[in-house]
Order: sequence, then structure tokens, then C-alpha cells
Amino acid sequence: MIGNNGTENALKAAEIVYKRELHVTRLTLDTTAEDLKAFISKKGVIVTACEELLPPDRITTTITYKSFHVTLTSNDKASVDKLLDAGEWPYGIAVRRFWVKKI
Repeated sequence: MIGNNGTENALKAAEIVYKRELHVTRLTLDTTAEDLKAFISKKGVIVTACEELLPPDRITTTITYKSFHVTLTSNDKASVDKLLDAGEWPYGIAVRRFWVKKI
């Protein structure tokens, strides 16, 4: 339940901030975290973290594309969710929610 009584009173609700973590992959090898941040920022979403992911074996000589773990925040849920729409990304880039394994 979320309150909806509009009368003035001493209690005030905190601002709602939506957070989403994405796994963005199949980017060219020359893509940087700054490139990805700039692309997402143009969509009106704040990038709070952008970390390049390395293969489990940490051998970077065999990789053919880059992947990133991106953490986003926004006051607008629709703008955050819109980044999960394929039409927002260039052809061939894969984007999905980033899930952290719980131990």
C-alpha cells in the first residue's frame, strides 16, 4: 500500500529513485566505459557505475568483444526500463538485466 492522501501534513515521502543493473555485451573491443556512459546518459539516465567485465579465465588475448556491468539510476522508471528495449541499442548489442548470485 502506498499513501495517496493529498492533504498537507508534517510527513513527507522520500523521492523515489529507480535503480537497475544491466549486462551490456557484444561491444567492439575499442569501446570504453566512458563511451557506454555517454550513450546511456543521452537517454536521460544517470550511470552510477560502469565496469568492464573480463572472462572468467582472465585471458584477454582470446576475447572478440567487450562486456560491461552498468548500474543506472533515475527518478523516472520508464526511462530506466526503456533501456531494456532492443530499439534503443545499435544492431547486434545484447542487453539484459544483471543478476548477482546470492550465496
